[in-house]
Amino acid sequence: MQCPRHHVELEEDKRHGVPALECMECTGVWIETAALEQLEDRVFPEEMRKGTLKYGSQESDLHCPHCEKTMVRFRYRANNLELDHCPDDAGYWLDKDEDKRILELMKERASDLKRSVTAQVSWNRAKRGGSRGILDRIKNVFRG
Repeated sequence: MQCPRHHVELEEDKRHGVPALECMECTGVWIETAALEQLEDRVFPEEMRKGTLKYGSQESDLHCPHCEKTMVRFRYRANNLELDHCPDDAGYWLDKDEDKRILELMKERASDLKRSVTAQVSWNRAKRGGSRGILDRIKNVFRG
């Protein structure tokens, strides 16, 4: 397969433990569809829902190294990161450091979801009377 940007042969590599094909000129990588999921799973808890992968798809200016068709460009999980995807779902072209950006975004999403779950648990406990707010605690200081 050839780099969709430089048209040089891609070389076998591993990125963050997943198989990839790398361009030695631009350090962009081709990863198969399943490999993107494996990459995300390295930092995202299995029990949490990842959400929608593709937002705002449009035709890319790149041709797929797998099938030579025009790739589809989309916003990755509604973030400010655009990726190119094979229209036959064979894989993704990741420009330099986009694999690192994916990991960062998934770490942020996992952290946000954990914070949300913790807040929900605290809220449910407070509704049941299991946790008193600061005003209730202050009132009890003056009563006693």
